[in-house]
Amino acid sequence: MHIVALALKAVGINVDELTLSTSSLYGSRKAIRQFIGKTIKNTFLPNTPLVAHFDGKLLPDFNGVNIDRLPIVVSGKNVEKLIAIPKVKTGCSLNNDENLWLKQNRVAMINFLQDQLQNTQPRHGYLQLIRLSLITLGVSDPTAVQDTPPGAYHRAHWMAKRIYCLKIFCFREQLKLTVHELQALKRLCLFTVTVYAKAWFCAANSCSAPYNDLCLLQTQELYEKVDCKVGKEAMKKIKRNLWYLSKDLVGMTFVSDLVNFDEKRLMVKALHKPAKK
Repeated sequence: MHIVALALKAVGINVDELTLSTSSLYGSRKAIRQFIGKTIKNTFLPNTPLVAHFDGKLLPDFNGVNIDRLPIVVSGKNVEKLIAIPKVKTGCSLNNDENLWLKQNRVAMINFLQDQLQNTQPRHGYLQLIRLSLITLGVSDPTAVQDTPPGAYHRAHWMAKRIYCLKIFCFREQLKLTVHELQALKRLCLFTVTVYAKAWFCAANSCSAPYNDLCLLQTQELYEKVDCKVGKEAMKKIKRNLWYLSKDLVGMTFVSDLVNFDEKRLMVKALHKPAKK
């Protein structure tokens, strides 16, 4: 601004009557643009049918990086107007429900996964799932996972899909994925790190299986409100395997460390009640 002031003085303009503060100029420019925008909206009242045109473009952002934008133009008889050029959200962006779900469960899942790291895992795949989940949640050093080419893929390898999805998510910037693929990948990874991982590692505890299954069903019902399609499909799969949750196996809850003594006393009282016909 010092150079501008000197240039104005050189041509005979009194700079004392001008505002040369950058913040003031920015505020004034912003107010003028808002006024122009409102004026255009209020005065644009076409009385002819319009056709909307959309065409995605890579345009430079304020920081110079090219981003996807979607110019929207309407046209009609003697009318052509540029409506907006909004940014196109990337496939991995979370919506409000997903953001809230992640915020509510992130800390608990991080603590759970870090506790699992202290336990001896039966296979290397278990350790990979833990570390990849932590990386996805943004709390682990990526160098902690040794990336290797995919091995044999078969139905017996239950964690394969989850591990590969998390790996693809970690390397998504280096892969040519469509917006649809990124969106699907994000949904799978969110389900994996907030629902699936805990259920998988808790499944080995037979004494707490009835309690954990009940918690999983409750979590699934809540997750359906976040992602209806993924939640319903997962619930459908879970319900197919509820046949083993018999009244005999529910008794194992009495020796579970996850159920407190007050709840166990209530369970004992319930056993003395006559059976409903």
